[in-house]
Amino acid sequence: MANWGGRETTARGMAKLRVEINEEKSRKVDLSKGGSFGFLGFEYRRIRSRKRKWRAQYEPKLKKRTALLQKLKEIFRRYVSQPVGRVIELIIRFCGVGCTTLR
Repeated sequence: MANWGGRETTARGMAKLRVEINEEKSRKVDLSKGGSFGFLGFEYRRIRSRKRKWRAQYEPKLKKRTALLQKLKEIFRRYVSQPVGRVIELIIRFCGVGCTTLR
C-alpha cells in the first residue's frame, strides 16, 4: 500500500482545494486487505486485472443502479409505441453522463 503521508498531508492537500474532511465520516481503508469504501455513489475496491496487475474497481452502488434501472423500465413502458429514435433520445436526455457507468 502506498504511503501518502497520512492524514495531515491529506488535510493540507484538501485545504488547497478548499474541501473539508468530515472526521466523523472519514476512516482509513486498507484496500490490500480486501477493504472497500463508498464515495459519490460508487463502491471502490482493489482487484487483479486480467494482466494480473492490481487496479481499482468501482461500481455504482446497488441503490443507485436499481433506481436507474427502474426509471429506464418506466421510460420503456411509457413510450412502447413510439419510434425507437425517440425512445433513445429520451434515454440519453435522462441519463446524460450517468449511463456510462453501467457499461
